[in-house]
Amino acid sequence: MSLNIIIDKIRNAINSFSMLNKDDTVLVGFSGGKDSVVLLHALNSLADEYKISVTALHVNHNIRGEEAKRDLLFCESFCKDNNIDFLSADVDAVGFSNKNGIGLEEGARILRYNAFKDACTDKNIKKIATAHTSSDNLETVLFNLARGCSLSGTKGIPPVRDNIIRPLIYCSTDEILEYAEYYNLKYVTDSTNSDTNYSRNRIRHNVVTELKKINPSLEEAVSNMCDSIRRDLDYIASCIDSNRNYTTEELASLHPSLLSRILIGMYENSTDNGSLGSVHLLNMSELVCSYVKNDCKEVKKLSLPNKIDFVITPEKVYFEKQTQEKSLNKRNLSFGLTEFEETGDALFISENKKDIEYVTSKNVYKISTHTIVKKSALDGTIIRGRIAGDVFVFSNMTKKVKKMLNEAKVPLSKRDILPLICDKDGIIWIPGFPVRDDARTNDTTSTAYIYYLTQETDL
Repeated sequence: MSLNIIIDKIRNAINSFSMLNKDDTVLVGFSGGKDSVVLLHALNSLADEYKISVTALHVNHNIRGEEAKRDLLFCESFCKDNNIDFLSADVDAVGFSNKNGIGLEEGARILRYNAFKDACTDKNIKKIATAHTSSDNLETVLFNLARGCSLSGTKGIPPVRDNIIRPLIYCSTDEILEYAEYYNLKYVTDSTNSDTNYSRNRIRHNVVTELKKINPSLEEAVSNMCDSIRRDLDYIASCIDSNRNYTTEELASLHPSLLSRILIGMYENSTDNGSLGSVHLLNMSELVCSYVKNDCKEVKKLSLPNKIDFVITPEKVYFEKQTQEKSLNKRNLSFGLTEFEETGDALFISENKKDIEYVTSKNVYKISTHTIVKKSALDGTIIRGRIAGDVFVFSNMTKKVKKMLNEAKVPLSKRDILPLICDKDGIIWIPGFPVRDDARTNDTTSTAYIYYLTQETDL
């Protein structure tokens, strides 16, 4: 392949997606790897043609120790030699990922893009260019397919997203290497690129290698597919309005494809980050349809990623930020009504089954669930919220509480505020589940009735 074809592919991407305007300032994400070196060199070479200026930003994620320091020095030297403005940022990807309970790759990506945005604000830079290639796009599509994506997952990496542009999106790894060799460009290699413990590396080294035996032009074929899917999705998007206030009945009457896309749009309008998985869309769609079908009159909620609630009422559906996370304080168990000021729920315990009628007639509570236990089993017990590692023993089984709540589809907003009745041996009862084996009643024991009460919908 000639160099002219590679340059033409870069120009094609820039022109087809209107990536650059006259007098744009472009910030190039510059890791020092082959892709970012070629991107920086190519944009700098095309600067006069497109009448733009180029600045490089290197982000040190503090993951690879001395190797990361080597990369920083290389990038600084490369920019100095090529008379390119150079910036650097230092972030703690490990600490950030651990604090937020996310994977290291995802944490590093978030911090990297935050650094890009900060640099653009500080330097009044218009565009951000990243070095994603058609090979990266191929890996992304395969990765999404392996996870079970929707149609949106097969459209790959967007050539343009907001002010982020990807001029190399039509260039393969082989073409990048050819460009670097032609201009004798040096670059650094990330040692983790060969670590097949990372999913993308396994795809790159194992899956792609086999698929290219079937079609050597695999990257180009998938790029064409992504362009086609992107056009179709853009058309579908033009047919809906996620900013419109739909009634619950209107949403339930829509084709499932349109309903899903409207819900996605409404969710994205409610949060700056976060994404919905197929299970979230399925749960919301099913709730909308069953809500109307059953002529439901209650307000119901589903907890979604990024601390967003999906709320459905007889009149409308909407998304809202979750209020501050609730937790249940530990306290001693006592007979009668115990109200939890932290959550607005309550627990009622009595030896007389009919007592609950008086409680519910005088209060705003509804009965969520109840059980019967041996009265003696409640001696020396406490009420608390769940804690990490909790297990529950019943029916001669030992199960993790987290897994039980997942399987029972208990809403996320409820899981940390359920009152667990415990003694020195562990959990006796969790609302919505059987009692521990040794707390079961029989013909010779005195019994106690336990009611979990709430002002919201049932579990």
